Amino acid sequence: MKNYLLTITVCIIILIAPCLALSEPASETRIADLERTVLNLLQRVAALEARLPIADERARTTSIKPGNSLDIQNWRQLRTGMSEHDVERLLGSPKKIIVYGEYSFKWFYNYPSCVVRFNGQSRKVNGWQEP
Repeated sequence: MKNYLLTITVCIIILIAPCLALSEPASETRIADLERTVLNLLQRVAALEARLPIADERARTTSIKPGNSLDIQNWRQLRTGMSEHDVERLLGSPKKIIVYGEYSFKWFYNYPSCVVRFNGQSRKVNGWQEP
């Protein structure tokens, strides 16, 4: 009985050994590929982070004249999703407001050419036409 178990164990080892031997280099190759990918990503992140201070500096030096709808720089600060309060802080109070039911309304600053469009339900900016 001991010889029978020993024979089966040896046969199993002989059958599994080639699989283990073949899988080892594949794992090492895969790990090496992953390490190269991680190194590449780290270098790319570092390059992008190096650019951030420049972008922040430009943003800080942008001239905004609060409440001035005549200043094109204020119009360029508009973003989709801004609140009415944020728009009024940038452009001032509108000269005319037109409500189109419950789904939209517009603030006009120089009727009819300069307009900020709002979603009536969220009350957020969904578009504009600058001077």
